[in-house]
Amino acid sequence: MKALVFVLLSCLIASAQQDLWPSILKGNNLAQVTKLNETQTLSSTHSYRTRFYTFISDSEIQINDIRRFATTAESVPYALKRIPLNLVHLPRFDPGKNTHKIYIYADINAYDKAVGVKFSAGYYSKSKRAIFLRKDQFITAKKPNNQLLVHELTHLNMHGIIRYSNAWFSEGNAEYMASSLFDNGSYNFTTINKNIRNRALSFIQTKQDKITLPKLKLILPLSDPEWIKYNNNLDPKERYLPYLTALITVHYFYHLEPNGNGREKITQYIKDLTSGDKHLRATANQNLFKNTNLDHLEKTLTTYWKKHGLRIKFKELNN
Repeated sequence: MKALVFVLLSCLIASAQQDLWPSILKGNNLAQVTKLNETQTLSSTHSYRTRFYTFISDSEIQINDIRRFATTAESVPYALKRIPLNLVHLPRFDPGKNTHKIYIYADINAYDKAVGVKFSAGYYSKSKRAIFLRKDQFITAKKPNNQLLVHELTHLNMHGIIRYSNAWFSEGNAEYMASSLFDNGSYNFTTINKNIRNRALSFIQTKQDKITLPKLKLILPLSDPEWIKYNNNLDPKERYLPYLTALITVHYFYHLEPNGNGREKITQYIKDLTSGDKHLRATANQNLFKNTNLDHLEKTLTTYWKKHGLRIKFKELNN
């Protein structure tokens, strides 16, 4: 089976170690998809297999629709591997399996029951090591939500890291990849500032002069359950704000910290989280920010993004 091929159009020399950071990654050709029959799946559901994934749907999907969908899905591990930070840590396969599961629901009530969260369109379950999606958002929609698909698949591909990381790193990377997607399976990292601005403004409708973000000291220490609780207590119109805070923090480490030190720090952060050492895991976030004045970092981010089309300020949001 042919894998989705990326053409690296250009690269930027980016870190103290002269690692190559991707600029434009172009996805060529639709993904190859095999429809499995009921004998193969032992189920009445409709299943489709690609190189990395098995898509399991409660309704039949036209082959051209699943191929377009799969093209973006298959692109995520390739794109993540182009970033020289060892971000891909997929979960282990189930016994006897060699693909990861993505469940697609036409029945919205069944989807809500499966994920345990209402009003979502896509969800990655760490415990089940699988992704759950609504068919009307990704398959039958006139404009499929491919950025959300990339967001959730980034979680899946970073599973071995985000099992132990604080929530900002998981959500920040998922948003970084989602904002970089510009076509079906293609990414542009050369326009990352514009990408982030457009992504933020697509969620945040405000007539105010500045977008008010939660302070870093509130967001950076949060675990996944704490993140969910914090986010759910915000007004629905404000629920993207923590994600934007996480996104511009990840962006800072990847692109703004002087001399490429941010990437070196993230490399060590990932090593600590994946080391198997409980102490290193527990202290990884603290060590990452131990020499960082968060108030000063907020001023740096505020100044930088003002020059790039986002007027932000940090405040302790009431929730």
